[in-house]
Amino acid sequence: DTHMACCASKGTGGAAMAEAGRPLRGLRLSALRAVRDQALERRAIPGPFLKGGRTTGTQQNPRPAGEALTTADVVAEIVLPATATAKCAYMDISEAAEVGAANVYVIHPWDMSFTDTVSTLEEAKLPLESTFFAFDVLTDKLHSRRKITPAWLAGPFKQAIGNVGQSLLVLSPWDSPTALTRSWCLWELLCTATTDADLYVNVPRAQREPFERALVNEFASIAARLSQLDFDKAEASSKGDRDLILETVKRDLGGARPANVRVVSGMRHWLAEAGRMALEHESKPYAPESEGWLSWVGISSLSARALLPAPVDLSSMLSRFVGPKVTNPHDEAEAQYRAALATREAQLGEDHPDTLVTVNNLALFLATLGKHEEAEPLFRRALAVKEKALGVEHVETLGAAAALAQTLEAVEQLEEAEKLWRRALAGREEILGKDHPSTLFTVQGLASTLERAAKLEEAETLLVRALAGREKALGAENLTTLTTVMTLARVLEESGKLAEAEDLNRRALRGRKKALGLSHVDTLAAMNNLALTLQKMGKLDESDKLLRRALEGRTNALGEQHADTLSTVNSLALVRQKRGRLEQAEALYRRALAGRETVLGLGHPDTMVTCHNLAVVLKQFGDFEEAEALLRRSLAGQENALGEDSPHSLNAVTNLANLLRDMERYEEAVELYRRAMQGYEKALGPDHASTLTAVNNLAVALEPLGESDEAERLLRRALAGREKALGPANASTLNSMHNLAGVLKRRGRLDEAQALLRKALQQRESALGAEHPQTLNTLHQLAVIAEARGSLNEAEKLHRRILKTREKNLGPDHPETQATIAKLALVLEAKGNMREAAKLRRPKGGASAGGGGRGGGPVPMRPEEFEVVTPEGSRRGRGRGGRGRPQ
Repeated sequence: DTHMACCASKGTGGAAMAEAGRPLRGLRLSALRAVRDQALERRAIPGPFLKGGRTTGTQQNPRPAGEALTTADVVAEIVLPATATAKCAYMDISEAAEVGAANVYVIHPWDMSFTDTVSTLEEAKLPLESTFFAFDVLTDKLHSRRKITPAWLAGPFKQAIGNVGQSLLVLSPWDSPTALTRSWCLWELLCTATTDADLYVNVPRAQREPFERALVNEFASIAARLSQLDFDKAEASSKGDRDLILETVKRDLGGARPANVRVVSGMRHWLAEAGRMALEHESKPYAPESEGWLSWVGISSLSARALLPAPVDLSSMLSRFVGPKVTNPHDEAEAQYRAALATREAQLGEDHPDTLVTVNNLALFLATLGKHEEAEPLFRRALAVKEKALGVEHVETLGAAAALAQTLEAVEQLEEAEKLWRRALAGREEILGKDHPSTLFTVQGLASTLERAAKLEEAETLLVRALAGREKALGAENLTTLTTVMTLARVLEESGKLAEAEDLNRRALRGRKKALGLSHVDTLAAMNNLALTLQKMGKLDESDKLLRRALEGRTNALGEQHADTLSTVNSLALVRQKRGRLEQAEALYRRALAGRETVLGLGHPDTMVTCHNLAVVLKQFGDFEEAEALLRRSLAGQENALGEDSPHSLNAVTNLANLLRDMERYEEAVELYRRAMQGYEKALGPDHASTLTAVNNLAVALEPLGESDEAERLLRRALAGREKALGPANASTLNSMHNLAGVLKRRGRLDEAQALLRKALQQRESALGAEHPQTLNTLHQLAVIAEARGSLNEAEKLHRRILKTREKNLGPDHPETQATIAKLALVLEAKGNMREAAKLRRPKGGASAGGGGRGGGPVPMRPEEFEVVTPEGSRRGRGRGGRGRPQ
């Protein structure tokens, strides 16, 4: 006879290990399969009589022969007998190679068929060698039971789930999920949400096909079932466990209602994602090779994921499918958090551990809503109390440090954020190991802050490490891995390593297309990012094609007025502008501007970007009056929304100054440039990338006023700072080289100017290729220097190389091609080759090569604008697939 007292509730050995500072251990899928095989063999014989009764399956005691074993039956018939002598966890008698640090926590009911549960894990299709499941009945010690308290549930137990980093919910049966009626499963889901571990949901293989059909045909019914989960109505084998869970929920969140909101929100976001994917696959005939689209449908940072409308008939349903049936679930949940905090502060005091739990929960929730200024003091308070109570190196203290670091990054307090990230990383490496999901999260968090601070070289190194770790743990095609791929691509692009960025963006696009389909919004974001990289590389035809596909897909999936759709409109306009199609660019910019003013508001940074871009096109048309009005409107909007000294307002100041400089209103431009430089120095420091841009721009405006000494001094400062922070191949560094070369040329120091330009040419040919527009621009500046030195043969050779490339890539009638023809003709005339010069000047197909200006004219100085386009896929609100909240 077997006694079932130990099976009255979930096992707790694994969480108890975490309390002692050790991470949870888990088993490979192969070990779970071996136990399943034993369960299949035992099915043919009756089970033992259980003194405590049998409450699962048919509830017949003993289990009849032929009845499938539930997980509880596996405990009674396999696990307990096998571990009776050693009184250990089942994994402790398993092969050592089958055991490792857990990286997936399994949320499952014990009264479900064990075979179906293992089938669900198989359907996840995770890397076999690197995945270890924390599966309580096999990884916990079941022969003894520790005392459960609210403090233990909200502390070590919850932190253990957060430290694992990923939870997988076994959803079965799909039309009436048992797990969502169980107190322990709901608590584990809530722990996943409030620690911001990643949540994934899966169904057994046998239920996949009917579930996929139901997603399309019975979506409302499934949604209604999910909305009905309720902590108050959930059950547990032990009434005492159920009461303790409810007590903890009430203590930490103010009651079952806000807890329901957190769990239901994540579940509904997952269901919406699955519904979209089902729609994309509905028309495809069933085939074994098409299985798996739902194999690992997950929501990273379930409380923070934004819900996007879906295509075709289901879109109206999904657009309403945002949470429980309350007027605004986020507002209600926030009110509940604040009420719970006020009650605890009054009853227990501000520093009581239970009060601290609610402080942390409210801070995480506010950060999720983007209310970082309100979240910051709460995170600081939580960190201070944890440092005092637990010590600065405790794993929970390190989690609080990471949470505060991410919020500080969001409010541009980068220096302090960097220090906190480094502290959290050092601690997590020592406690959890270098490859733990929380450690890799911290690596990417530090990289994000370093990127924002323009410390690109170290950011790149960290992201390479994070990518290697995630490839090992999750696989090269996992969606979380691909998000890291996109983040690394962005940093490489900012560092001027465009070819490497292109390769990574193509990988991300291939991976998301394979996993999600071509029309999925995440796939479209990857397509948009690749197009932006190609635009910077001068591959305008392919960039244009990708942006048109992305625009069509986003319009269908999200609507014409969605922020992501408008971002693609803005990007397409920029490509058309660079291709010389100014009328098309103007129309697209006006469309993007009207949409962004409506959706985002006049003071939003993205609206400002489009204001600036449209102004640039109008300037090219000679419409300086409307261009100036647009930029002054943008500046006023930024100042009203964010204040005169905010970085975004200073960006708008710079863009207006650039226009005034082009209009030869140099005194006004200098005044604005000085304001921008002083503002950046005060807010960001003298060596920040934005400060150095302002230094460069001030020099550009001073030089025409005869202030060559100050202009040269400022340009040398900008060049030195950029070489140190960004590297010699960075686009901004090379721009500083060009501008300094221009000043030196006009001061008669031609040898120095030529040396700088040759250095710039070498970097651009290496990073961008021989035919990139910026490479051609450097060639042109070298030709100008050659003419000034009287080296007409060298100037001719350079102009011919430029002309050949522009005719090939832009066509003979493009304005830049015609300008190059005019400059070459001037050099030929200077050499006495009048016949060829006249032949070049002869119009072809109505085009004219006139107006090129003197080839020996000045090297043009280039001021720099801010944020013409913005890539997506990661931080700063730039599309989907971001880093998520701290773990």
